[in-house]
Amino acid sequence: MKINPPLAVLSLVGIALAVLAVTNKPSSEQTRLSQERCHIAEVYLEHVLADEYLGNLDIPFYPSVERTSLNIPLGPPLGEDFGPIIKADPLYPLYLQAFELDDVNPFEECDNLRDFITDPSRSSKFTQVRPSTDAYDEEYAAVFLTISMPSTDIARGEAILFSGVTFAPLAGGGTEVYLRKDKEGGWHVKYEKPTWVS
Repeated sequence: MKINPPLAVLSLVGIALAVLAVTNKPSSEQTRLSQERCHIAEVYLEHVLADEYLGNLDIPFYPSVERTSLNIPLGPPLGEDFGPIIKADPLYPLYLQAFELDDVNPFEECDNLRDFITDPSRSSKFTQVRPSTDAYDEEYAAVFLTISMPSTDIARGEAILFSGVTFAPLAGGGTEVYLRKDKEGGWHVKYEKPTWVS
């Protein structure tokens, strides 16, 4: 039987695309981990809104996709200068994971966060309009809020993320946020420590 060459080529291309689709499909474990990270990010947003100061601001938060207000360890030059100290930290694996996730923005990747910030009950707390940063000596019309994708150790029930808030030029700060998972499976912020201030 003679096979039509164009049809044979198309068949091979179809098989190759099918294999590629299967191999590129995230595993159930990867999907579960991504969902857990997004859930932790939402827990942190709830924590921010419950904060005595941040939760009672008269201006809304702008969920920023810019990464300039985060200060994640291990990136040069910090990793070069303080590498031995950081590696001795029990949270070193989470720091390393956070650095690897630095280009992943939860506001872009997590459907639950988009639902959270667009919920009508929080309409006064968030804005989708990026405030102008042209005036150097004035406060912004909204607070730039940036968070990293949480890094997690599911087995140990630990997670960290990095957050930054900016109110005006040279008026803001960043924190490292440590969360623990309780016996019922809920995540809770256990401590925050400053990473930068301006």
